[in-house]
Amino acid sequence: MFFANKKVWKYLRYGLILLSLVFLLAELFQVKTHFITHKSLLIDALFSKRVFWLIPVIVLLPINWLIEAVKWRLVLRKSHSITLKNAFKSVLAGTSTGVISPNRVGEFAGRILLLPENIRSEAIGLNFVCSFTQLWSTILFGTIAVGFYSDILHPGTSHQIAYGLITLLGIALLFSLGIFIFKIKWLADWLMNKGLSLRLNKYFQALSILPKGIVFRLMAWSILRYLVFLTQQLMVLKFLSFAEFPMLEAASLVAMVYFFATLIPVNNILELGIRSGATLHLWGMAFPSLAFVALIASLLIWMLNVALPAIAGNVILLKYKNDAA
Repeated sequence: MFFANKKVWKYLRYGLILLSLVFLLAELFQVKTHFITHKSLLIDALFSKRVFWLIPVIVLLPINWLIEAVKWRLVLRKSHSITLKNAFKSVLAGTSTGVISPNRVGEFAGRILLLPENIRSEAIGLNFVCSFTQLWSTILFGTIAVGFYSDILHPGTSHQIAYGLITLLGIALLFSLGIFIFKIKWLADWLMNKGLSLRLNKYFQALSILPKGIVFRLMAWSILRYLVFLTQQLMVLKFLSFAEFPMLEAASLVAMVYFFATLIPVNNILELGIRSGATLHLWGMAFPSLAFVALIASLLIWMLNVALPAIAGNVILLKYKNDAA
């Protein structure tokens, strides 16, 4: 078996680490350019009383990924018992491989490398359940934001028609993704009954015994995690902004940016550019004086919530020795 070979997993691990570092360096170069351009904004915030807004941001940083570790441990429970510590390390490893793939779908590669060989195939399908529930929460809050607060962008204009259509698209995606998530057990059973080969059967076996109760809990944890990084984003905005701004409208704009960036399946290098462009566009229409503040806040959050965990994940993958454990 090709993937049962320990050397294959070893070389795959090193290859993923190298690719991840290349992508991270390219992204950090983009971020550095923006930081140099707006360094006075950062320096002013660091030497002001607003620096205390960074405390809750840092406190929430491990909580963000701890919640994802809880989700990963929960979804694996039927197939494999894993400690919260190892689930946390596995999630960080997944972050490192996620940066090289569209919308971070490649997270499964890093996660399964830290699992025993005999459950890696099953874990791939389970990882996508985790990802889909988090995607569902992003679409949920993004749709609410577009539906109720798009008037802060272009009140009373024909743009409302476009935002109305985007809201309908979001609702359609919510229902479609929700049905898929809750019917994934039925789909797995159906595919297995169709006589899949033993190799393909492994990908669906764990999904076929996934209780709906666990899916509900995954969705609840996903919503909580979304609220955590939304709060982080707002706190960084408070740290950087020299002027007051309405928190509800700011939260809506952040949710819209995440929503629009999610709709376009691109890798992290392009996603960073799309998110930056969406941030400048949306904030430029609602609060023009805060557009660049929102941009720098978005990039800081990316560094804290993606770049740093991805670097830690690469270290974990590099130090991991027991490839088939």
